[in-house]
Amino acid sequence: MNSESDQKSSISRINEMIRTTSVLRMENICQRSGFSISESSDQKIVKDHWMAQVLVSGSQIRITFRVFYNFPTLSDWARATFESQSEAISSNQIHDLAKEYCNLIAGQIKYSLGKNQVKVGMSLPFLSRGFDQVFLSLKKTDQIYMDSWKILLGESFVTCSSNIEVFKDFSFSSKDNETDGGKIEFL
Repeated sequence: MNSESDQKSSISRINEMIRTTSVLRMENICQRSGFSISESSDQKIVKDHWMAQVLVSGSQIRITFRVFYNFPTLSDWARATFESQSEAISSNQIHDLAKEYCNLIAGQIKYSLGKNQVKVGMSLPFLSRGFDQVFLSLKKTDQIYMDSWKILLGESFVTCSSNIEVFKDFSFSSKDNETDGGKIEFL
């Protein structure tokens, strides 16, 4: 059995992997560079107009990843993704992009946990209004770890969060958590 400090170190490494992946995947999905991470001191439950989320879960751990966004930000960021220079990027395209982004994050989480012998499955990503977060909020406990950060490009941002619930002790090493680049193509 791992000590409490070992478990917290594993959680910290998972959070770092999720944060790093969130920026790399945003760069890939939007076909842009220059994104950065900023700490989110925002304590509001509703962080933006829309929320896409995905669940990665197994007998030892459950991770919920969410991205909170609005149309102007993502449509501006994703213009190259849809090879469109006009203002006519549809809401369906933006929602699909947000869900695919969650799917890419979940895939990396599943891959990284698997490299550490933590077996998990993942849900399909789903979309809801940001306000729905009021119904999904957890309280931080000894077994629930919450993290929230902003991905910035210039003055615009999206907010990401991860909730990690630990059911059984496990070990997570950061040495086996390289990413595969996450290249995608929208049809």
